[in-house]
Amino acid sequence: MKNLKTVLTLIFAVFTITAASFSQQGVSLGLEGGLNLANANLKPTLNNGSKTGFMIGGFVDIGVSKYVSIKPAIRYITKGFELRNNFGVTYTENLSYIEFPMLVNVNLPLNQVKPYFELGPTLGIQLSANEEATDGVNFRETDVSTAYESIDF
Repeated sequence: MKNLKTVLTLIFAVFTITAASFSQQGVSLGLEGGLNLANANLKPTLNNGSKTGFMIGGFVDIGVSKYVSIKPAIRYITKGFELRNNFGVTYTENLSYIEFPMLVNVNLPLNQVKPYFELGPTLGIQLSANEEATDGVNFRETDVSTAYESIDF
C-alpha cells in the first residue's frame, strides 16, 4: 500500500508540473483508468488462469496538427496470473509496474463518429512482485521480484 501512495503522489506531481508548463493551445490533460486482464503462457503447458488487475494514470495530449497529437503518460498497473499444480496448491503471481507510454494519437477526419488510433512504445518499471501460495489451509507469501524482468519494454 505504501508503493501505491508513492505512485499516486508521483502521478499527481508530474501532471501538476506538466499543466503549469504547458499553457499553449492544443494541450490537454486527462486521467485514465481501467481493468487489466492478465494471463501467462507457460511452457510446459500448466493449469493456469488469468488475474484481474487495475490501471490508473494520467496523460498529456499535445496537439501537433489537426489530426495528430503526441500523448505521453504515466500509469500504475497491476498484473499477474494464477497457477494450480496437481497437488492442489494455487500460486498467485502479483506484479505491479509503473509505465511510461509515449503514444502518437491519429484522429480520423469523420463527422458522425470520432475514431482514432494510438500507437507507440511503453517503458515499464517493476515496483513489486510477490507470489502467494495456498492449499486451502496453509498460506505463504514470497518476494519473487528477481524472477521477473525489472524493465518491461
